[in-house]
Amino acid sequence: WGPDAKLILNDKAGCAKETLGYDARGKQTEVVCYGPDSHLLLSNEYGYAKRTQAYDDRGNFIEDAFWDTHGNLLLNDKEGYARVKVVYNRHYWF
Repeated sequence: WGPDAKLILNDKAGCAKETLGYDARGKQTEVVCYGPDSHLLLSNEYGYAKRTQAYDDRGNFIEDAFWDTHGNLLLNDKEGYARVKVVYNRHYWF
């Protein structure tokens, strides 16, 4: 927050505000980056405006995706993909 009680951009994170979401098991499922105007902001540090992660009923990681400010999948240059899905066999090896 700035001296005028308004959000200011954090140069390190590339966001003015960041929210995190978690599932019932406490696993992180979402990271969202906002600008000083409280709208989604494409973070130059993270390479996305929103990141979502999903887990199966056993708590195994099954999906990671990056989104732009319009809700479209976005290629994250740092990770090398826009979305990745993990499929496990019957022994839970992927």
